[in-house]
Amino acid sequence: MEADLFLAIDLIGTFVFAISGALAAINRQLDIFGVFVAAFVTACGGGVIRDLCISSTPPAGLINIEYIGVIFFAVILCAGFQNFLLKFTQPTLFLML
Repeated sequence: MEADLFLAIDLIGTFVFAISGALAAINRQLDIFGVFVAAFVTACGGGVIRDLCISSTPPAGLINIEYIGVIFFAVILCAGFQNFLLKFTQPTLFLML
C-alpha cells in the first residue's frame, strides 16, 4: 500500500516535469523526437542522478516502463494542446491546481 502511494506520487512528479520539458522544447521549435528527449531528460534526469549517487543501480527511471509511458502520454498531451498550454506563463502551476 505504501509503495503504491510512493509510486503514484513519483509518477505524478514525472508527468509534471515531462510537461515542463516538452513545453520548453516546443518553445524552441524542436521536432517530436527532440521534444520527447527533452521531456525524458527533464522528467527522469534528477532521479537517475540520485539513484547513481546512492548506488541504486539500475536507475528506476530507466528500467520501469511506467515512467516511459507517463512521459509519452505527457508529450502527446503537449503536442495536442500546445496552443492552449503555451498561453500560460507557468503551465505546471496550472496543472497542479
